[in-house]
Amino acid sequence: MTCLCGCGKPVRPAKRGSHPLYASLLCRQEAQVARRRRKTFGGWALTRRLRRCDLCGHLFVPKTDKQKRCSPECTNDFRLLRMILAAPVENCDVCGRLFLHWLPNQKRCSDECRIRAHETYQQAYRAEKARQRRQKQTSTFVAIPERKTLRMRGKT
Repeated sequence: MTCLCGCGKPVRPAKRGSHPLYASLLCRQEAQVARRRRKTFGGWALTRRLRRCDLCGHLFVPKTDKQKRCSPECTNDFRLLRMILAAPVENCDVCGRLFLHWLPNQKRCSDECRIRAHETYQQAYRAEKARQRRQKQTSTFVAIPERKTLRMRGKT
């Protein structure tokens, strides 16, 4: 049996339960493109060229001239890859390990380091408050003014 795309190559034996129609993945993609071109109204797809996806390398017919990737999955993967490559690498304040800095105010590499830093901050804060309370208790001596005696008028 030969390939249905018209290339004349023999079709490989299929896995159990499936029937092969094309000799390779490239033949199948070219046949899909040809079917899409036949189905389009006015032949607008005939003017569009086949493109290779920037990420996976598959052939596809772009829906617009600006389309660079074959599917939404490839677009999402490309965005994630771009974010990873653009993220600056910094040292963690607590443990000193290198990590990808995703958020603008991120200073720690993990939740464990974040919690450890918060506990350290809380201990220092409580110690400072206790020191201020002790200082306030020892140094707060307020002189009470003497009471003036009131005279009652008219009575002796």
